[in-house]
Amino acid sequence: QLNFKYKKSLFYAETIQQHLQYFGQLLEEIISQPTQVVAQLSDLPEAPKQYPTLPDTTAEYPQEECIQELFQVNVAKNPTQKAVIAPEGELTYQELDDLSGQLAHQLIEAGATPDTLIGLCLPRSLDMIVAVMGILKAGAAYVPLDAAHPDERLNYMLEDADLKLLVTCQPLEKRLKQVPASQHCQLVFTDLLEEGVDESFAKAHQVVSSDSLAYMIYTSGSSGKPKGVMIHHKGGVNHSYSTIRQFGFTPKDKVLQFASVSFDVFAEDVFPTLLSGATLVLLDDEKFIDPIYIKQTMQQHQVTLANFPTAYWHMLATMSFQDTSLRQVIIGGEQAEMEYYQQWRSNNPDLPVINTYGPTETTISVAYYPMNEDTTQLAHIPIGRPYQNTQLYVLNEQLEQVPIEATGELYIAGDGLARGYWKNEQLTEEKFIENPFTPGTRLYKTGDKAQWNAEGQLVCLGRIDQQVKIRGFRVELGEIEQVLATHPLVTQVVVVAQKVHQNQQLKAFVTAKETLDDQALGAYLKERLPEYMVPADFEKIDQFPLTVNGKIDRKKLAESLPKAVQTAQPKGLNEIEQALLELWQSKLSAPNLDVEDNFFDVGGHSLLGVQLVHQMNQRWKDSNLQVLDLMKDPTIRGVARKISESLTPATNQPNKNPYVITLRASIPTFIVPGMPGLSDSYLELAENLLTDGPVYGLQMKGFVQGEPAQTVEEMAAHNIECIRQIQPKGKINLYAHSYGGTVLYEMLRQLEGTELEVRDIVLMDCGILPDSGEPMGDDTKEQSTLNQEMVSRFCKVMLSNAGISDAQVLAEVDAILEENAPERWKAKMVTLFVRLKMGGDASFLTKMWEVVETSLGVKYAYDAPQWNHAIKFVIAEESKEWLGAQTWDDYYAKVEVVYAPGGHHTMLTKENCQQWLG
Repeated sequence: QLNFKYKKSLFYAETIQQHLQYFGQLLEEIISQPTQVVAQLSDLPEAPKQYPTLPDTTAEYPQEECIQELFQVNVAKNPTQKAVIAPEGELTYQELDDLSGQLAHQLIEAGATPDTLIGLCLPRSLDMIVAVMGILKAGAAYVPLDAAHPDERLNYMLEDADLKLLVTCQPLEKRLKQVPASQHCQLVFTDLLEEGVDESFAKAHQVVSSDSLAYMIYTSGSSGKPKGVMIHHKGGVNHSYSTIRQFGFTPKDKVLQFASVSFDVFAEDVFPTLLSGATLVLLDDEKFIDPIYIKQTMQQHQVTLANFPTAYWHMLATMSFQDTSLRQVIIGGEQAEMEYYQQWRSNNPDLPVINTYGPTETTISVAYYPMNEDTTQLAHIPIGRPYQNTQLYVLNEQLEQVPIEATGELYIAGDGLARGYWKNEQLTEEKFIENPFTPGTRLYKTGDKAQWNAEGQLVCLGRIDQQVKIRGFRVELGEIEQVLATHPLVTQVVVVAQKVHQNQQLKAFVTAKETLDDQALGAYLKERLPEYMVPADFEKIDQFPLTVNGKIDRKKLAESLPKAVQTAQPKGLNEIEQALLELWQSKLSAPNLDVEDNFFDVGGHSLLGVQLVHQMNQRWKDSNLQVLDLMKDPTIRGVARKISESLTPATNQPNKNPYVITLRASIPTFIVPGMPGLSDSYLELAENLLTDGPVYGLQMKGFVQGEPAQTVEEMAAHNIECIRQIQPKGKINLYAHSYGGTVLYEMLRQLEGTELEVRDIVLMDCGILPDSGEPMGDDTKEQSTLNQEMVSRFCKVMLSNAGISDAQVLAEVDAILEENAPERWKAKMVTLFVRLKMGGDASFLTKMWEVVETSLGVKYAYDAPQWNHAIKFVIAEESKEWLGAQTWDDYYAKVEVVYAPGGHHTMLTKENCQQWLG
């Protein structure tokens, strides 16, 4: 008997049934043909293989036209339309055409001809877009150069491309002069272009064919040197028209330009925008990585489309963009993770995301997949289906198509294939092979593992070789190894990629002649490689682990834990410095940090910096830290100083009481929470309250230490004790949500005759059961006993708040409650919540469960007299069926009923609470 054990989250039952059938027949063939080669036992007539039906992607586009010619069509159509908006100003289509024409004139005069390679080294700016269009109008191709790259790498690119012309700006002249090969280049400065010069200069251009080069981008190379990928106009035009059609670009769109010019997605930002007559919105070059700044820019300029690297989008998934004009977000560069898509759907339910895929060698993106609610049922987020005039094949080693759900290597054909690699015919022939399906055309061999799933969508499953993606950049581990091996003390080196705190991170293992310092190795590489290619961690080992075949076991190295060399902790730190030290140590996996260590020298990078700043702002609510603050002074001491300076005296010292968290820094307002007893979910409410006073969120007992409160009376007494530590006497406002309404009612009884005077009372979706006198909790109408239905509802509300609506997960909740005794629910549910990364570790989630379990099980009699208070009673639109407007009439002298958009929890979001707070 043969049984298959499988994960339901990864396979359909039908797929496993097919595998059983195939395997059974294969065994029969082996028995009947014992001398046959196994690879030839593949016919399987009783269980025929299903092959994908490849779509016809043929579509018309102006194949003979070049990018700059199609841009000028839009200049003629609408010359006054804004083409580019930047922090320093803006350009209309006509102004961009005139300035780029002047630059083209200078470049032609300097000797530019078709296929001439011209260097481009500029920051994000209007000049950068002028330069790109000017180079194309001169008939040449641009080669992007990043001034932040080390001299050695820039020098190699300048020499390898044999650049004689370099477009830049005067502030970068000194930087470029540090690179020896720049001495052979004529520098052309965009900031010396003038408006209103000879019209013939402004109209300058050179006629080229669509087979001419548009740009050449250097990517990481396994040989130890970067390789240039040559892209022609035909590929750029085909990609632009496909992008315009698929994503609906119109002249009304405003498109965010996020990618660096040295990254091929820059062309995906710029060319479809300018060829559709839309407006390009540039970011400040110093602040572009800051998500708060990005959102502000989107709001300021009504951005409608944005394209982000997947790794950056993962971080944005925690934010809401519902209050912007965005209509669509495009992502790509590496595998999109399901947990972040679920977060995104929770925070941005009406904002579509399209997952894209494509190597530089095939002109940016070649596949796209619009994510939707069905996506959460899949094991992997697909890369979807091909762009226009593009064919995608999943093939075996014999270049034969593999069946649906079988894994092979992804090959790409179509109009977007690059001309090849600059000065590297051998590599071009290896990677661009003859197409066996369409004679006379080529296939690009991607090195990516892929499969077609049962829905006809393509899924990418990682790499066949040693190439990895780091923050969206393609990195050949072999290139880092080759460079590091040139260090005089290094005898052998292996570089691997590890996942640390959800981020892909590089680690180098070295054998050396003598002890080596991590920072010295890092500094050595920083002089030769871009920052994203420098490993965050170096480890010296005596010898490398080997496989049974005697090769270095890279997998074992990749699975090894980060070094944990603990040194003495710094002494004499203040409270903020100590908290920062612990946070930085956890994010950097660096237990021996010092407060003067440079964040970027101990494994930090820009994307991790964004995440860290976000967490620091969560910890110190009023600090308003920017990513730029971290870059200006990237030490714990410097950041601590910035936090201290920005906080007011009232909030400078972290609150000593763990049951109170400051939500906003007159008459203070206190929020009494509903289940699960935490107040961090009321931040948006606090930020929008019409009060000058501070706003505090009370939190239930049991989360930090001790046992949960056993009665409503004990909960109320705990809250009053917390309030008195902040406001011993005087006026206060009380807000309560859900279960908190009952606790607030008891608080009024206990506050009667004290020095604390309750002024305003607001109940938000709070209910009671008048007949039984028992409290009403979150989205439940019966609280008398802790039963299965009650717990199921609570768990599903928690999952929904975390952006998890997967039917399989919800079914798993019900199965746990049905198949286990109540005393086992806590352990089982906490295990599930930890697995789903619901927030917090097992210890915290266990405490949360105990607080909820205790609170839902208590009873309370509403036996106090009617309070002489006028209250506001806010009812969510979605709660009207079970929560009546007269609910609190017998308990308060005057009740003003207000209806709020949304549901029990969504009524508290910024957009919804603003409508009823007024």
